[in-house]
Amino acid sequence: MNPKVVFFVLNYNGLRSLGSDLLKFIDSVFTVNYPNYEVVIVDNSSSDGSYEVLKERYGGDALVIRLGNNYGYAGGNEFGLRLYLAHNGVPDYVILINNDYRIKNPDFLRDIVRLMERDKDVALSQGINLSFNKDIIASAGQFITNSRGYPRGIGLKLNELPEIPSYISHPHGSCIIIRVKAVLKHRPYVLIPSYFGYNEVVELGLSMWSLGYKSMFYPVLVGEHRSSSTFRSFSELRAYLRIRNELWMYREFLSKPLNIYLAPSFSTHVLAIPYRPLQGKKGSLFTRAVIDGFRMPMPIRQGSFYPLILILKLWESIIMGMPGAVKRWAFVRYVWEIENRITRLTVTREMLKQSAYPFLIKLR
Repeated sequence: MNPKVVFFVLNYNGLRSLGSDLLKFIDSVFTVNYPNYEVVIVDNSSSDGSYEVLKERYGGDALVIRLGNNYGYAGGNEFGLRLYLAHNGVPDYVILINNDYRIKNPDFLRDIVRLMERDKDVALSQGINLSFNKDIIASAGQFITNSRGYPRGIGLKLNELPEIPSYISHPHGSCIIIRVKAVLKHRPYVLIPSYFGYNEVVELGLSMWSLGYKSMFYPVLVGEHRSSSTFRSFSELRAYLRIRNELWMYREFLSKPLNIYLAPSFSTHVLAIPYRPLQGKKGSLFTRAVIDGFRMPMPIRQGSFYPLILILKLWESIIMGMPGAVKRWAFVRYVWEIENRITRLTVTREMLKQSAYPFLIKLR
């Protein structure tokens, strides 16, 4: 018996941001070669007519849900999932896929489900995501360091990435495979709705690591991601959410020894506050994001394990925590060397066993 899989495609004003490509991307979901899957299209209260088009085109083959407001990536997926679960029960796996993602390998689901059925301690996974219309890797998993997060494999050609699985901090949110029963056994949410957008998948991945489950990259080609089509027109909201949610997420995992390792991330934001008023509206936005990031209460209780975080050397974490302009001007060679090591890193089971604080991995 093949495990049941449900795709959730989230849409918000897809016709406005993607044009006719919206239908090409969603059409690709129906090309998947797997005997036991359903498709749910969740519309975040679009105003461009895309809900009506999607309902007309896919209503006979998919469940099309329209939400009453735009709840962002986190809330849209979470509320759409809850509506489905209330009437259909909990499937074995859920795949959250963006409306700007095109599946290129119809057989990917057979391969990844088979691997996850073997690896019962893996709660989240992803395959190979390519850049749009390019045979260049956009993401082969995501690593969180004590400075910031980095896409594994980014910019590499397919033959430059080792064809072996790797543990990762979390999958990329454009196409994420979730063992949903394991998540809901321990958490009241899959994604915390108040995150709205940015770092909600990071929080989920780190949270599941703390609960004893893992995130895994499998060397299986899945598709290509056009990237940031929906948030492109919301630059101020995007800037605010990036800062607020990063601080909010890291606060959730502050415990010894992480409070020492994560100090550079916090100090960078805090030390920048005094000169932010000189930046006018942009500075006020930054300050509000920092304050809200420290003020908002934590909605999830974490487990007893440490999440998978790469620990840079102290001088490396200081450099990587500096503003982008400073890094590009004074430390570009060191930044490139650090990012290149992260891009090509494979985390094996042996590395997890050898870490002094599971699962903190010191980057050599």
